Amino acid sequence: MIPNKKLSQGVTLIEILLVLLVGAAILILSIKQYQSFRNDADIQQLQYNVDTLFQGMADYYQVNCYGTTAPTTGIVTAGKLHPSQNPKNPTVIDITNDLAKNGFLINPIRPSGLVNSSGPPIGNPYNGYVIQFNQTTQSAVACVTANCATSAPIGTSVVWMMQVSVLMSDPTTTAQYKNMLTADCLSTVGAGGAILPCTAASTSGNYVVFERLPSMASPNAVSPLWVSKPGLKEFTGMYTNYPSVYLMDTQGAITAQPGNPQQYFLCGS
Repeated sequence: MIPNKKLSQGVTLIEILLVLLVGAAILILSIKQYQSFRNDADIQQLQYNVDTLFQGMADYYQVNCYGTTAPTTGIVTAGKLHPSQNPKNPTVIDITNDLAKNGFLINPIRPSGLVNSSGPPIGNPYNGYVIQFNQTTQSAVACVTANCATSAPIGTSVVWMMQVSVLMSDPTTTAQYKNMLTADCLSTVGAGGAILPCTAASTSGNYVVFERLPSMASPNAVSPLWVSKPGLKEFTGMYTNYPSVYLMDTQGAITAQPGNPQQYFLCGS
C-alpha cells in the first residue's frame, strides 16, 4: 500500500498543542519578568521621591526654624516653625506652595505605580504624599553648683522631626513594602489631615511612613561642606542664644533685671 503523501507531510494535533504550550509558557514568563522589572522600577522611583522630599524639607527647615534677618535693618522675621509663631504640632507642609513654588523642591517627583495618586491631598499634583514636621521639646538646664546638685532653667530645646508618608495603592501590601522600602512604620490619618507619627504601636495602616532629622535628610549625599556643618551650627547657636552665665543671672548680678527670660534653642538637629 502506497502511503498518502499529504498525510505524511502534515502535523499532528499533539505537535500543535506542544507548540502552543511552549509559546504560552514563554509569554507567561515574559509577563512575569516585565512585572518584576516594573515593580523594581516603581520601588526605586518611590525611594527617589521620598529622598527628594526629605531634601526639600531640610532646606525649608533651615529657613523656617529660626527665620530671616533683614541685611539693612537687622530686623528678624521669625520663620513658620519658630515657637513664637505658635506652629501646629504636627505642622503639615504643602508640597506645591511651600516647597516647589519657593524653590525648595528642585528635582521633580515622578509617578510610581505603588502610590495611590488619587489620594489626599485632593487637588494637589503630589497626591498620595503627605509631609509634615513633628515637634518635640525638652527643657534645657545649666549646672549652678558642683556635680549639678543645683541647676537653673535656661530655655527650651525644640527639635523638629521630618516625616514623609506615602499612601500605597494596594492596602494589602503595605506591610510587605514597608520592609522593602526600609520605612519606619505604618500609620493612618489623624487630626487635620496629618499622619499619626510612628510609635511602638504603629503596626498597621494604609500609609508607609518615613522619619528623619533635618541633619540626616539625605544619608547618601556627600558634600565637601559636610565637615563644616557641626561648626556652623555651633556658631549659629552661640550667635542666636544668650550665654549661660547671663541666663542663670536670676539675682540681677550681671544685669539690672533679675530673672532673665528663657529662650528657645533652635536649628540644632
